[in-house]
Amino acid sequence: MSMKTLFRCAVHKKVKLAVLQFYKVDGSGKVQRLRKECPSVSCGPGTFMASHFDRHYCGKCGTTYVFKKPDEE
Repeated sequence: MSMKTLFRCAVHKKVKLAVLQFYKVDGSGKVQRLRKECPSVSCGPGTFMASHFDRHYCGKCGTTYVFKKPDEE
């Protein structure tokens, strides 16, 4: 095997109109945000947090909010 096949770089795939994942428009024309905005002062308005299955995470400042799991008894 050549070194080129062993060490391939990850290629970033561009998603066209990716901002459409952050908003939803109702039938009446109201716009609703689907993701939480980061409350940190350093990020400013318009910086959305990533929504994972167990937490919200800001990729700019690193703020993380973990969801509480209900106690399984």
